[in-house]
Amino acid sequence: MLQHEWPPIAVPAKPQVFVLMAVFFGFALIHSFFAAGWTKNFIGTIIGRRALAGLYRLGYTVLSVVITAAAAHVILSLPDRKLLVIRPLAVGVMILIETAGAIFGALAFRKIDFLEFIGVRQAVSYISGRTVEVPGDEAFISKGVYSVVRHPLYLAGITVFTFFPFFTMNRIIVSAVADIYFLWGAWIEDKRMLDQFGEQYRNYMRSVPAIVPRCGR
Repeated sequence: MLQHEWPPIAVPAKPQVFVLMAVFFGFALIHSFFAAGWTKNFIGTIIGRRALAGLYRLGYTVLSVVITAAAAHVILSLPDRKLLVIRPLAVGVMILIETAGAIFGALAFRKIDFLEFIGVRQAVSYISGRTVEVPGDEAFISKGVYSVVRHPLYLAGITVFTFFPFFTMNRIIVSAVADIYFLWGAWIEDKRMLDQFGEQYRNYMRSVPAIVPRCGR
């Protein structure tokens, strides 16, 4: 289903590869820095706990959108080369896998309040003067898609990036780095949840895989 182009395509220059790596790791560094608990606590000492509870999550969401758009702009502006020509049947299969992964990830929001997840609900409460709970640790969810894998959103991200049906040098590099970032994020999230829930989460880890669903479940 995959057909090599002819003549063979040269690998892009090393500086371009380094630019791609630098952009993605810069994105990952900024994203992870503002997701860290100690960063939240430090900002809370500056703006106050109520402002932190009401505005931080929405600010984090906006920042994530901005840095994602900036990274995408830089990556798309770089010269690229096709490595493979993909036949229509293969494209269709890859799109189906991508769609299934995206739907699976979206099902996580049956157990998560989307407006709270992006911070809109907290910001509205803060602006309207209503009580805003100081943000604590993450909730422990083990039902729905969370009974299949511990990190359905990371699984969705890996699926979408890995099965994007265009084989170019830039796409392969970005997909590889993105998948590594998602796996690293899942590991960090497991550590954070273990710190909060201890043996309860450890038992959950024993029965539910991190990323790859088990056959026969």
